[in-house]
Amino acid sequence: MEAGAEKKPEVKEEHKKAEGPEPGYVGIKHQTIDKVMAKKIGHAGGTQVVDVSSDGPAAKAGMKNGDVIVSFNGKAILSGEELDALVEKTPAGKKVAVVVMRGKAKKTLTVTIQPRS
Repeated sequence: MEAGAEKKPEVKEEHKKAEGPEPGYVGIKHQTIDKVMAKKIGHAGGTQVVDVSSDGPAAKAGMKNGDVIVSFNGKAILSGEELDALVEKTPAGKKVAVVVMRGKAKKTLTVTIQPRS
């Protein structure tokens, strides 16, 4: 380096965001159970399925409109946000147990997670 020349700052490459698996997908629309809905359906907590994509993983597993999802892969579901976060973190191809309340009956469905495309 020549005398009197300014030293250029070192440029560091930004670290790329770690590439993980593509977010998971089950093919439903749902809404968190609030107090009013809980009284109406007789179940507090969870998230109620309001639409099932006819060709999605949930439909293939037997999920139906009106089912209340109370557990996903062994974890209790208290809100729709919790379910969304768990589904997105689950790798495509993984089979998970999803516990639903259908009326007063508890059912365990096996859903194979698909990639969100």
